[in-house]
Amino acid sequence: MAAGVALMLAVTGIARLAGPRLSGLLTIFPIATTILAAFAHRTEGGAAAVHLLRGLAVGVYSLTAYFTTLALGLTSMGTTLGFTAAAGAALTTQALVLRIVNGRRTARSALPKNFLRKA
Repeated sequence: MAAGVALMLAVTGIARLAGPRLSGLLTIFPIATTILAAFAHRTEGGAAAVHLLRGLAVGVYSLTAYFTTLALGLTSMGTTLGFTAAAGAALTTQALVLRIVNGRRTARSALPKNFLRKA
């Protein structure tokens, strides 16, 4: 929780320089992730926190695409089209990220079992 408070103070401190959009984006990732990981670790243990962080690492790209598209398109496209474009950007980004991640897993599983073991 102390790390979450420290990050919140840091983002609040640079909010005037960064502006409302960038400081809003900065708030989402580090602060929310820190709080979620701390609660997952406290309630379910270290393995759950690691699992959560791995999932967030994969999902952060689509979340970034969603909020960036929404921030850039909401005023120019209107509400309905802005949210639709943001959802499309998020879905497309997530599909690409999952394809990359699953491709790496497939390539890794094709290696001999002792290939990745340290000598």
